[in-house]
Amino acid sequence: MMPVASSAGPPMTDVQQILCPKCHKPNLRRARFCQHCGHDVILNNAGPRYYITRVIKEGGQGAVFEAIGDDGRIYAIKQMLDRFTDPRERDEAIARFEAEAKILERLRHPRIPRVYADFKDEGYHYLAMDFVRGSDLEDIIRRERYIPEERALQWADQICDVLEYLHQQKPPIIFRDMKPSNIMIEPDGNVKLIDFGIAKVLQPSQRGTQIGTPGYAPPEQYQGIATPESDIFSLGATLHHMLTGRDPRDEPPFSFPPVYALRPNISKRTSDAIQKALQMKPEERYKSVAEFRRALLPERAPAQVRVVPATQAIPAQVAASAPSQPVATTAAPSGSVAPSSKRVTPVVPPPPASVPAAKPGAQPQAPPKARRSRGFGNVVFVLIVLALLTATLALAFPNLTMRVLQSIPALATPTPQRLIQQPFTVENIEVIVPPGGDVRQAFVAAYTRIVQEQFGPEARIHTSVPLSYIGGEPVKIGEDANGVKYRASVTGFVLVPAPTTP
Repeated sequence: MMPVASSAGPPMTDVQQILCPKCHKPNLRRARFCQHCGHDVILNNAGPRYYITRVIKEGGQGAVFEAIGDDGRIYAIKQMLDRFTDPRERDEAIARFEAEAKILERLRHPRIPRVYADFKDEGYHYLAMDFVRGSDLEDIIRRERYIPEERALQWADQICDVLEYLHQQKPPIIFRDMKPSNIMIEPDGNVKLIDFGIAKVLQPSQRGTQIGTPGYAPPEQYQGIATPESDIFSLGATLHHMLTGRDPRDEPPFSFPPVYALRPNISKRTSDAIQKALQMKPEERYKSVAEFRRALLPERAPAQVRVVPATQAIPAQVAASAPSQPVATTAAPSGSVAPSSKRVTPVVPPPPASVPAAKPGAQPQAPPKARRSRGFGNVVFVLIVLALLTATLALAFPNLTMRVLQSIPALATPTPQRLIQQPFTVENIEVIVPPGGDVRQAFVAAYTRIVQEQFGPEARIHTSVPLSYIGGEPVKIGEDANGVKYRASVTGFVLVPAPTTP
């Protein structure tokens, strides 16, 4: 079922009619009870109160509504009906509904809808949560038949991001119901993961009920076992469906032909990555979502923690003439290091391709005179002499090495700066947008400024996780000669310097 953050809506005075929570028939805005069935049309009279304006989805166990709150914002209201005849089924459904509220209330991630209230009203259970504008992935696949590889991988990257976040909770949270209908795609292409009704807090050696969607759920979930590898299988099945248009619910259980066998234009790399995720045995799949993500997008740097070396200035002349071949390096072990007894031989770069190699036994030809590079050649010669001199001194006088290096600060290696990812929310940012200005860019700039004021100039926004508004789109709060003034709360992920340890 589709939960869908609140966004700024029209004032209640602009709402002409509201729907009855029971019969879903329209009533005048000023109505207190439904004129058709007599049911109370106001949800949660204890406050905050909500008024239903549209039915988004409904089914046998409940519905999802668009509603407006007393604060004038738009919310998604998820309703669970109590129509169970089996007491055990009723208790299980209520437990799942309440578990979803508890999980969502403590999670803070831009790709997870936020819950603002959970309550019971005249026998029905409700969640008030983020209203997500867009289409669910199942509707998109039904409309387009299959998703192009590049777009599918962009969405997969975002889905992996939120699954990594869930699996890193303590204890880990297993989503357990990854499928296209539980993935919302917003108009700007951002992904929201919805319906946490059967998500499970992973407890070692604990089995649960047999829950999941046939076709997407892995074999072990039918035995009541759910682990991070289970979500990896379901994500693999979802990506298989996206790329091929082949709905696994209509096929024999656990049968997934290689993607490139069904759509030859899909890269073998992507096909092989998905095929490994779909292995029957959990131990034969990827060990983590991060590993699956790297297989799908090998060119992407890890998004959770990065080590970013400080930039060292290089003279333009040296940079322009540097060889294009990679230079092999080895990391020095930490702690004190004794000088090596092996002879150090400087590596001479190969001659340019335009200069033919000398024949065996022939005298080397004198290189042509370079009118403009003589000064640079002298610099290189001096650097090589200094390097050889330093190596010789290190062998003869180990204690002198550090003093020599300190006298040449330009050759010192900068200390890498370690950045870590963390969520960061700023409430009630106010910006003034001049005529013709971009509202979103104004909030991004303001958010960035606050991040750097809080964590230092090295901090920055995590570019692979777009910022999201909390509580809905920016609200216009005023206007003057400089432009329109807006207010909004913004959340996202930032990369900040790791705490230093003594």
